[in-house]
Amino acid sequence: MRIQEAGKLGFAVVVLGVSAAVAYSVLFRPTPADLRVIENICLNPKCGAEFQMEQREMDRKMKARESITCPKCGSVDTESAHRCGNCGKLNRAVGHGSAPPACAFCKKPWTFAPLRK
Repeated sequence: MRIQEAGKLGFAVVVLGVSAAVAYSVLFRPTPADLRVIENICLNPKCGAEFQMEQREMDRKMKARESITCPKCGSVDTESAHRCGNCGKLNRAVGHGSAPPACAFCKKPWTFAPLRK
């Protein structure tokens, strides 16, 4: 193989590798919704732990029919929750994951707390 042909082949391999890397990063990068953090609360009366889980991890567990377990006590009795913007405490979701009309702790009308990272 001549030097010119080897150079062309090498260049083609590099271009193909860069193209594959760009395509992979564009097609498989997580979306902002995947990275959203969901607040959860353990409903075990002896525990009551608050914990967070990324949306993509919750989706993966739901698709695999796995339970969302409390990292502190291992209970499967957990529920998504919303943090009150007034007092900062987690409130159980109502209905289909909606926020309550008022905080169960401070009794003020509901406002969302800023998202945590």
